[in-house]
Amino acid sequence: MTGDSARVSMTAVYGVSHFVIDLACIATILGAVSRALGIEGAEGVVAAIVAYDLLAFCLQLPFGALVDLADRNARAAMVACGLVAAGTFVSAAPHAPAALAAVALVAVGNALFHCAGGLDVLNVAQGKATLPGAFVSTGAAGGVLADRRGLAAASIASLAGSAALFPFAAAFPAIGMLAAFLFNFTMPVTLISLANLMPASKGITFGIASFSLAIGALPALIGFDVDGPMALSVLAIASLACLLPALRLARGIQDEPDTQAKIARAEGRA
Repeated sequence: MTGDSARVSMTAVYGVSHFVIDLACIATILGAVSRALGIEGAEGVVAAIVAYDLLAFCLQLPFGALVDLADRNARAAMVACGLVAAGTFVSAAPHAPAALAAVALVAVGNALFHCAGGLDVLNVAQGKATLPGAFVSTGAAGGVLADRRGLAAASIASLAGSAALFPFAAAFPAIGMLAAFLFNFTMPVTLISLANLMPASKGITFGIASFSLAIGALPALIGFDVDGPMALSVLAIASLACLLPALRLARGIQDEPDTQAKIARAEGRA
């Protein structure tokens, strides 16, 4: 198997595993855990999912640092799968303590898998966004676009495109789904930019990107209404206004000789 095919195959395995892990976690929360805790109605179920998401996303920052140090990514990913499987099994018990334990197990397993798998993929990405985009699934098209047209062009297509579509989301749900899909194009852009800035700490960079998702959810959790289509458009434009200067700054830092040397050393170790 050639180097390129090996990189693609590994990413495909991690990508499929990522889908299965996320599906198992959400199914556990929606199914057995919601029943055991007596959660009823859409609002209660959404609250349970948000609580799980916050735990899983926040843990990825410390776990990212740990996988950087341990450098045993495949083993860590297998341990993560075992934790998620254990959480799914424990959730079958119709008791609240078992349900809470199940939430903890699947959240920890999910966080660890993201960091371990994400680090392995970043290590073989060669500074490109396509493979990390494939790992995070919905960002695959954004990764390909970023590698062909540049990070800034992909960001503009993503966020300006979603901003133009969000106002029609309420009347046309399919357009809303397309807008959300476009918005996710930036996931591999920010991830590979962080990884290129911190080539010796790619696990931490994955953790930073994921932890930022939890921080971004805080306004909604404290009651700030961001549910309207126009509000989503404004947020997309604001995100673009922040991202483009950040990409220019990152590009300048990456071009510095010291950073290039660090990248070369990190790729040599990978």
